[in-house]
Amino acid sequence: MKIRAISLKDIRRFTDPVRIEGISDGVNVLCAPNEFGKSTVFDALRALFFVPHGSRASDIKQLRPHAGGAPEVSVELETDQGPFVVSKRWFSKPEARITRSGSLVALADEAEAWISRLLGGGDGGPSGLLWVRQGITGLSDGSNKEQQ
Repeated sequence: MKIRAISLKDIRRFTDPVRIEGISDGVNVLCAPNEFGKSTVFDALRALFFVPHGSRASDIKQLRPHAGGAPEVSVELETDQGPFVVSKRWFSKPEARITRSGSLVALADEAEAWISRLLGGGDGGPSGLLWVRQGITGLSDGSNKEQQ
């Protein structure tokens, strides 16, 4: 699986839609000054891959902007089976959706199962992605959940 583009809407500071594209093979670096939303992008990716669309857990509540809204995350993926778009929305009209070339592949719980299969059924992070959370420099830092 290769992430090629990321779109966010109503995610913390990103109340207007924002899109990161041009993600290529090899090492990609997301670089910006402090408080520009880099950690927000990674928290949104984590939610997309690991938090069910029906969740109202605190980590999803923390994604909502101060003005409210329904957090939405979408990624364009390249897989061995071809390109797909994986999208989730939480709270208002929660939804998980997988599309390919504009056609629906899976919706709701079927989409959640599709994502789980894509990740090999694991819950630690997308395969091949170096996933380092800001402020956590070792296994002794962070909460038990973060350490796991």
